Amino acid sequence: MVTQEWALTSKDGLRLAARGWAVESPKAAVALVHGHGEHSMRYRHVADFFAANNLSTYAFDHRGHGISEGKRGHSPNYDSILGDVGDFVDQVKEKNRDLPIFVYGHSMGGNLVLNYGHNRPAGVKGVVCSSPWIRLAFAPPKAKVILANVLESIYPSLTLSSGLDSRSLSHDGAVCDAYSKDPLVHDLISVSLYNSMDRAGAKALANADQFGLPLFLFHGSEDKLTSFEASQEFAKKANDNVTFKPWEGLYHETHNEPQKQQVLEAVMNWINDQLL
Repeated sequence: MVTQEWALTSKDGLRLAARGWAVESPKAAVALVHGHGEHSMRYRHVADFFAANNLSTYAFDHRGHGISEGKRGHSPNYDSILGDVGDFVDQVKEKNRDLPIFVYGHSMGGNLVLNYGHNRPAGVKGVVCSSPWIRLAFAPPKAKVILANVLESIYPSLTLSSGLDSRSLSHDGAVCDAYSKDPLVHDLISVSLYNSMDRAGAKALANADQFGLPLFLFHGSEDKLTSFEASQEFAKKANDNVTFKPWEGLYHETHNEPQKQQVLEAVMNWINDQLL
């Protein structure tokens, strides 16, 4: 496996860190889109699993995340961060001409790949969506919601703490401790990013029956961060090309649970089915 690193330049001039883990003769490539507050290196073990199954994996740090430029936890609007995803996937396609491309998004990344895939982009074979932020699993304090709505037009880049408890990520205490100690992890989210993600999640759910690409959607039933029920609703409303896999009792990061091998094997089995 060969590790690659490069810089992706956003349309508004930000330098975004991108990386790849390429195998010698891949049967497909995966473009991975991480969640809010984290960064792409947290998926190295996912890339290792895919490499063992003859898949090359690529990932990038969102603007305001990891080692990418941009105010921490902020995007001026949804089109900016979704455009970054589109540009990143285009670069993965360019690096893997004539190979099937799968787009894989987790949490906030799940929201992004659902809306990206809705337009049926050329050259994408299928979409993998993990614990997507369609809705949150909890109701944010009303005062924060009101404040976010008021400030969106006058101070959209204002960042607030998400209040995320790392213990809600996984039953594996080592994963939670590593997250809490990771200097590249943050809990900041701006008014504009929160509001735009909230609206985009509602849009994805409203348009679920129009999602045209093959989709593997999975979610832990005990997720305390993003709504398991919203993923169920999406799957029920969607067409037959959507496969929904509930993971009973698992938390938000199913790929980091003690059962992660089973989770990743299920993803791999679905990908293999699409390649038949």
